[in-house]
Amino acid sequence: MSVRGVVLSTSRLYVTSFGPPVTGYVRFASSMLHKIASPLGTGAAGIGELYKQTTHTEAMEALWKGYHGGARIVDTAPYYGFGQSERRVGDFVREVIRERGYDASPRVSTKVGRLLTPVPADKHDAEGWVGGLQFKGHFDFSGPALERSVEDSLQRMGLPRDRVCSLVLHDLDQWHQTEESIEKHFAELKSSGAQALGQMRGAPGEGIEALGAGLNETYPEHVARFLDLQDGSLRPLLDFFLVAGRMSLFENAAPQRDALTEGTQAVRRTTMLKETLALLDARETAEHSVGILVGGAYASGLLAAPPRVLVAQAATLPVALGPPKGCDESVR
Repeated sequence: MSVRGVVLSTSRLYVTSFGPPVTGYVRFASSMLHKIASPLGTGAAGIGELYKQTTHTEAMEALWKGYHGGARIVDTAPYYGFGQSERRVGDFVREVIRERGYDASPRVSTKVGRLLTPVPADKHDAEGWVGGLQFKGHFDFSGPALERSVEDSLQRMGLPRDRVCSLVLHDLDQWHQTEESIEKHFAELKSSGAQALGQMRGAPGEGIEALGAGLNETYPEHVARFLDLQDGSLRPLLDFFLVAGRMSLFENAAPQRDALTEGTQAVRRTTMLKETLALLDARETAEHSVGILVGGAYASGLLAAPPRVLVAQAATLPVALGPPKGCDESVR
């Protein structure tokens, strides 16, 4: 097995350089994804002001650092800063086009499943975002809503459709939904959403070439729900999963942890990940396989920080056991 891709986060704007992708961990996808995505991508939640407010200049600098490090795909979403991230990503791609030419510009992967509507400032719920724009999101995975989501994203970014290489079903999971709402939205996908997405999938180089789903946890039974989805031509809908924050060294350096015992959250997550990889292998055919993109491989940018920043900020990570012992030396 080898890495299909790694999405590095700009969340803390600490990233100054990018090393080679990790190998030997993630299954290879023989789907269309490997034809369109560079081995490295830049995650754009941070420039939507997830952890801190950022200026437009800081956002452009972070995206350029990713570009100079070899990242040729930028991962964003309508939810990131309620449109802020997509606007800034569009500004960046157009800037690259002006300076380097159209063919040298990065491709964009954005997400679907939430529609944004404007709200008055005094009624705006930031939902954890420090800044961002005055919108709110609501979930809708029906065909018409997914089509509108894509058109809205293109307008926010100011980009033609061929700059968007992939779409990701966003936050259809237990972190953001009840079991009742999950069932409702999968019904929407089966009724019209999956067919609409399948019709958006185009030929290589002509726009949306791959479809994925985001995972905050790798529950095998939940992964199986996605794998059962089919597009209008009865082919499997998904080409990849974007696994967010569950495949960094903080979560998968178990031998280095000084207090790891059987039954801990980290052990359960490692077990789920292995079961999910086995499920993907079992579903693979000669015509189709589903791969994994590692999202947040640097733990929201923290593992790319100088050691003193790493130690000072480690407590902010949403990891039950905290960072591995000696993380300021051994992890880096």
